Amino acid sequence: MNPSDNDDVDDKAPLWIYVNKIEKIVGGGSWRFECKFCNTTYVGSYTRVVTHLIQEGVKGIKGCLKVTPQQRDNMKKLVNDCKERIKRAAPTPVPLPSASRKASASSLDYDMSYKFPDTDEAGSKKRK
Repeated sequence: MNPSDNDDVDDKAPLWIYVNKIEKIVGGGSWRFECKFCNTTYVGSYTRVVTHLIQEGVKGIKGCLKVTPQQRDNMKKLVNDCKERIKRAAPTPVPLPSASRKASASSLDYDMSYKFPDTDEAGSKKRK
C-alpha cells in the first residue's frame, strides 16, 4: 500500500487510507473501521486508527502486528509530510500597528494639511 498511488489522502487524517470505513457511528467522530493489514474491525475515531497502525499515542486499542517497521516508518513520514503541508498552507499573520504606537518618522516628513486660497489672492488673478 503506497500512499503516493492514492490521490485521496486527506492531509488532516492521512492514515484513513489504510483502513476501510464501514459505518459512521451516530454522535461524534467515531467510525466502525477495518484495518487493511490485519482485517480486524474496530470502533473509534482517527486517533484510534493512528494508535492501531503506528502504535503511538493513546492506548486502548491493540497495535497492528501485520504492519512492518518499514511500513510504520512510511506512515509516520506521511503524517509528518501532511502536517508540514498544512503548516505551509496556513496564512502567515501580519502584525498591524497598534493604536498606542506613535506615528512613524516617515509620515511626519509630509505636510498633510490643505490650505484654502485667500479670497483676495483668488480675486486678483483674472484671466484675460
